[in-house]
Amino acid sequence: PFLLIANSTLKTHCEAIFSYILQKHGTDNIYLIHKKNDNRIFNYFKDINLVDSKPLLKIKDIMLDSSVSSQGLKYLVDTTKPIVIIGASLDQTFSQKLADACYPVQKTNPLVLFGMPNWDGFACWYKRGAYPDFSISYTTPHYQEKSNAFGKYLSNKYFQLYNIDPSDMVEKGFAITYNFASILINYQGSFMQNVNDTLYAPLHNFNFKPVYHGNNPEVDYYENKHLFIMQILNGEVVREW
Repeated sequence: PFLLIANSTLKTHCEAIFSYILQKHGTDNIYLIHKKNDNRIFNYFKDINLVDSKPLLKIKDIMLDSSVSSQGLKYLVDTTKPIVIIGASLDQTFSQKLADACYPVQKTNPLVLFGMPNWDGFACWYKRGAYPDFSISYTTPHYQEKSNAFGKYLSNKYFQLYNIDPSDMVEKGFAITYNFASILINYQGSFMQNVNDTLYAPLHNFNFKPVYHGNNPEVDYYENKHLFIMQILNGEVVREW
């Protein structure tokens, strides 16, 4: 059972999005939009939403083919209240078309667009002039404050060695290695009991929780449940929550 997954699974990302929407947008009109025959994310949200066989949130499911337009979207959503749209797709083309459809709508109606964790890698959000003043939210297990001393050290050292800035994969590798090596050194013989100690987390905290498979009472693995809500706004990434 001593497998630690630091890069959280898609289901955990869906849980974090659901929790955020429940707290911040529980009374809004919520829609989950996905491609035809692509039900994996829809099924995650369906399971997460049920507590004692009753839904916590009223989420309307909208299944579309590869085409989606702003005019068509207006006919599908209720604009009498603020709108939350969950883009339940990992496909870049579909996700971009959904954002294109949301952009004109949000000019006249409050609208929040939530994407999946891989959306931060889509180049379309960062093009100059793309979606001015319209934010696209997503979740991530990795975030580094600009003022973080460890982050500054890493950037300076890496630039000295390779003459380029470190990528997010370098930052993740540094954070995980420093964190776990420090816990192993300082808690010899009791690593698992102190795996969430925040004292040695250089860039951000982790929150490893046990995950069980089916009805098996034994722990299957441990997964990082500490996720950040981020926004892509005017080509820049900012922390939302």
